[in-house]
Amino acid sequence: MLRIALMLDADHLFTLANGDEDRFYTVLKSLEKKAPCRMVDAITPAMRAILKQMLHCPYCGMTQRIFLEGKAMELLAHKLEQICPCGCDGTGINASDTERVHYAARLLVHDLENPPDIMTLTRSVGLNRNKLHRCFRQVFGRSPFEYLRNHRLQAAMQLLQGGETNVTEAALMVGYTNLSYFTKAFKSMFGVAPGKLRK
Repeated sequence: MLRIALMLDADHLFTLANGDEDRFYTVLKSLEKKAPCRMVDAITPAMRAILKQMLHCPYCGMTQRIFLEGKAMELLAHKLEQICPCGCDGTGINASDTERVHYAARLLVHDLENPPDIMTLTRSVGLNRNKLHRCFRQVFGRSPFEYLRNHRLQAAMQLLQGGETNVTEAALMVGYTNLSYFTKAFKSMFGVAPGKLRK
């Protein structure tokens, strides 16, 4: 079993919450007593994606440290939002829309070779295109297309690391028909060409 522990001292959290103390009052109050505050809740799909990226970090040395620190901050943002949600204030989203976005995410990655187009997706979840994009960004921090691309590339990386598929096969299995586009996207995300990763 692999476990990732995210620890942050109280002073740093107070600094991050500057100007938004009312929202994080409960968490900050418990930290004032210098007692450890354990934040345990469900791991959302967005958190799971970040954890997977951390566990499969393609970098080493200083770039690895920067990458992992960035991902740790992403995790912290998701966790704080989970504990102290900002609520629906014109930019926030309600529970029903959140469920629809999670359903849209499941539909997108159900069949990586043949994902639904945006019109089919919006009809399936009952949100218009603009609202789906806005809510998707709030829940997952990226657009539906970026979410799908990341899942495709993560799946391709796992296939290549398994050593049983070549680059062309891996690209086709996750829905890429243009090999050069796949190679460029893969290198942009992981910092290494897919052929080198397989070797």
